Amino acid sequence: MTVAHAGDLLAARVNALLGRRFPGASRQLVSVEELVSAGEWHHALRDGVASSSVRLASGLVLGDAEPFLMFNRIRQVVVPRFAAADDYDRAYACSEMHALLLSWLHSLGPRVINPPSPLALPGRQYSRIEALHAAARAGLEVAHYGFSTDPRRHSCPGAYRLRRLVSPQGMPCGDLAADSSPVAGALPRVYSDCALGDEIPITVAGRYRTRPDLQLRDEALGRLQSAGGHPLMELRLARDPHGAWKLSHFSTFPEHAGWQAAGVVADYLGDLADMAARP
Repeated sequence: MTVAHAGDLLAARVNALLGRRFPGASRQLVSVEELVSAGEWHHALRDGVASSSVRLASGLVLGDAEPFLMFNRIRQVVVPRFAAADDYDRAYACSEMHALLLSWLHSLGPRVINPPSPLALPGRQYSRIEALHAAARAGLEVAHYGFSTDPRRHSCPGAYRLRRLVSPQGMPCGDLAADSSPVAGALPRVYSDCALGDEIPITVAGRYRTRPDLQLRDEALGRLQSAGGHPLMELRLARDPHGAWKLSHFSTFPEHAGWQAAGVVADYLGDLADMAARP
């Protein structure tokens, strides 16, 4: 089963490809909106064991035995029934639904692909700096970065070239000219030696990945996946001043929805389904 927001093209394509691989198997593509608007929810914890039952408007019932495997694409909580409520009530409803979905997903254990974290239903999300640090520890080549109000303080070769900046949250902040000077009282920003605005995506799913023509340290990539418990990832690669590709970011929630990306995810999920079905 795949749970995704309406319009999630990657989820739809993965579901279609799984249908081709398992033409007679039962599979569902359930929207997050349908899930949170279910006519009947039952979820209880007793002695550390959870029991659940969800009856959707379509009549489909998700019990303790369902799903066999679940591809979690829940990005955020939506509460359509509270759309007309005031901000406080809507925020309260979102918090309660977030807690319910988090407990439900956690109770499914290893059946969930892209398991949630306590703060995020799609799993832990990394800022650019956290991602670069984790990737470097795993042994991958990463973009050089630093913090400063003046990009001339960058210590790598070519430090006085034009630099594209990102905020500490990883959002692009435009370019800062080489003759800029420190601004008194300004917060330091993150800057890099790579062209962060011209990145290419690579979808990784277990041992599968797109763009096999680009050289990556497979053992290091495996360590990064294992360290965070993230078999599904989307890497971003950018060129450094010497033309070499380096990792500039990664996400545990793949966004790229091309057919190749969907294919590697479907191959990985299909392999998991095959292994789970073995006696």
